[in-house]
Amino acid sequence: MSHFNLYLPINILNIMTKIYLSYAYVDNQNFENNDRAWVSAFKDDLENEISFLLGKIIPITIFHDKQFASPNLLTIKYIKAADIFIPIGTPAYFLSDYCQKELKLFLNRKDIDPSPQIFLVDKRPFEEAALQALLPLKNFFPFYNLSDKNEWDRKNSESEYFAQISNLAAQIGSYLL
Repeated sequence: MSHFNLYLPINILNIMTKIYLSYAYVDNQNFENNDRAWVSAFKDDLENEISFLLGKIIPITIFHDKQFASPNLLTIKYIKAADIFIPIGTPAYFLSDYCQKELKLFLNRKDIDPSPQIFLVDKRPFEEAALQALLPLKNFFPFYNLSDKNEWDRKNSESEYFAQISNLAAQIGSYLL
């Protein structure tokens, strides 16, 4: 008796949760020696927390505004397939034409109501009224002290930073369940 296995190709984009992280390249620059850049560390921390909460690995696709001249077919495909869109809000993000094109691609999707699927990570304080006019959000996660506008990072504000990572992961997890 002969045995054989049949392997069918599986389109991974259709069976996994897709989280798209969008940021301005300048916001991930490493200005200190032997330290990880903020967005890279944030992505890993959030990916780990969401995976822990949901009990399965949830990879986060990451693109920035210096990778390509404008959103190309690959980024468009990922944005159109994304379940969650996470912009890293900074002045540089909102001044980047590329980042704005990514955001508009997600907001203009016809297959979903994109508003509840955007989770803005506000890394650096900027004009709140301008932000709300551009992007009315309910899922807003500041990563700085609201009273003195000091940014949180893994070293200087570890407890606040990781509490907000947990809060964001819980909100994303509850949306995905």
